[in-house]
Formats: sequence, structure tokens, C-alpha cells
Amino acid sequence: MFGKQSDEICEHMKKIIRSKNLSDNQTAVMLCDKARSALDLASTVMDMTSLLGLGTTEISQHTTGQMVRLYAATFCNAAEAACLKGVEKDTVLSFLGALGCLGAIAHILVEDIRAKLKDGPWKNKIIFQLDTDYHKFCKKMDVLKMEIDLAEQNDAQKIMDDILWNGMHHAESYVSKLIKDALSH
Repeated sequence: MFGKQSDEICEHMKKIIRSKNLSDNQTAVMLCDKARSALDLASTVMDMTSLLGLGTTEISQHTTGQMVRLYAATFCNAAEAACLKGVEKDTVLSFLGALGCLGAIAHILVEDIRAKLKDGPWKNKIIFQLDTDYHKFCKKMDVLKMEIDLAEQNDAQKIMDDILWNGMHHAESYVSKLIKDALSH
């Protein structure tokens, strides 16, 4: 779905790899790699409505598409910034923010399923689990944002690598769990 953007990120990666300063480039290449993964995740979120068989949702397919495209642009902008000036804290913070927003959109889409369930203990259990999972996801993302703020300059690149990897892992795991849980109900 985001083939053009993915190609642009690949071009940024090539420029980074061709540049001379290889020690600083490792994190920039990783950010670009995670940006491409984030575009895949954005595609998954856009496809959730049809994947889960949702007709009308709390937010329309058009609105979902607009919001997801906005966050996809954030991933592309992060890759471009990494190519031009290296990986900075603000870039990683906006990247994590966009990942968190993809999780929030996925959560809203899955909430439509629970709204259609028959009232009773099963529905209450599902609501509780969805809300618990969402709060855990948000907390994990908030912890990563705090780690960026606490990073010392000399440890910043290593910490940024870890934060980017963990941020993508948390977002992918959360969206996958939402889809799996929604399909099982």
C-alpha cells in the first residue's frame, strides 16, 4: 500500500550506506529499516476494517486512511531526517508517537467488534482485556519516550537503536494481538 514511500526510504538507506561516517550511520540505517516496517504496520492497520469484516466503524474507512497516511508520512520524514542530519531525539520521539497512534487507531477499530457483542460476562471480559492491553501498550511506549529523555549523549546511539527496535516490536505485537483476539471473537 505504501510502495512509493518504501522506495523513498530505500533511497535514503542507500545514501546513508554510501556516506563515509559509518559509526553514526548504523542508527540511521536502523531507523530507515524500522520506518519500512512501520509502513507495513500502517498498511495492516488500514486493512483491518476489511480483514475483520467490519462494516461501519466508529471512524470511517476514509478517516482511517487519512490518519494512517499522516503517520506513514511521519515515518518517511524520520527516514529523510536520518539521512540528512542523523538520528536525533526529536525524530525518534515523533516516530514513537506515530507508532502509538497506529496502535490507537487499531484499538478504535477493534472496539467496534466489542460494541456488537451481546451484553454479559463474556463481553465484560473482552472489554476488560482490550482496555488492559491498550493501557499496557501505551505504558510501554511512554517508557520508551522517557528513556530517550534520560539518554546520555555518549549512550544515545545505542539507546536509540534499542528504543527503535522495542517501539516497533511493541506496536507490531499489539496490533497483531488485536487482530488475533478480534478474529477469535
